[in-house]
Amino acid sequence: MPSLEMSETNNYFKVHCTSCRQETLHDIAKRHEIDASNVDRDFIARHEYLVIVCRGCQTGSFVHSYWTQENFEVPGDEELRSTTVYPDRATGRTPIQGQDYFPARTRRIYSEVIKATNSNMPLLAAIGLRILIESICSAAKAKGRNLEDQIADLATQGLLTQRQANFLDKHRFLGNRAAHQVAAPRLAVLIAALDIAEAILRVTYVLPKLSRAIRKPKKR
Repeated sequence: MPSLEMSETNNYFKVHCTSCRQETLHDIAKRHEIDASNVDRDFIARHEYLVIVCRGCQTGSFVHSYWTQENFEVPGDEELRSTTVYPDRATGRTPIQGQDYFPARTRRIYSEVIKATNSNMPLLAAIGLRILIESICSAAKAKGRNLEDQIADLATQGLLTQRQANFLDKHRFLGNRAAHQVAAPRLAVLIAALDIAEAILRVTYVLPKLSRAIRKPKKR
């Protein structure tokens, strides 16, 4: 079930927005309910369908909730069984702006990681993430005999924070363990690692390009 907080009183949801890339308030624009109870009413259930809109970027999403009632002595005493948000918050990932500034190989790897993530293939996404981080280390000429040392050197170069380096070091299985033990990482770990990789890509390729464009004098 996605991380989703609902306020019946204020008629809004608090859920991760795929465009804003953070939790935002979503207003309920449309609501539709279907009674799924049986004829004898000894089983009471309903489906609820909602169209919600982010207050920040106005991006729309679709929510399906399923409710059942077991305590028939208390009218309206329903219990939420499941909630699904579309597009899936694990998917719908869009590439960061400035990817055209990446080297061709890095851009191709990054594109495939995004596609694997959006296709709900965490194992392939994890392996691709390791390759992506290795390509970043190589381009940055990070020093070290292994990926652990190279990630530490990225922090020394200022391309990522020490906290980010510690996270990537802690979860080095994003490649090794995933590939050799066929164990996909938890979604939260995968998304966090992808966020860090994108932060490094911005610092390494996007910001320097934008900085040079700003400093370049205009032709008269």
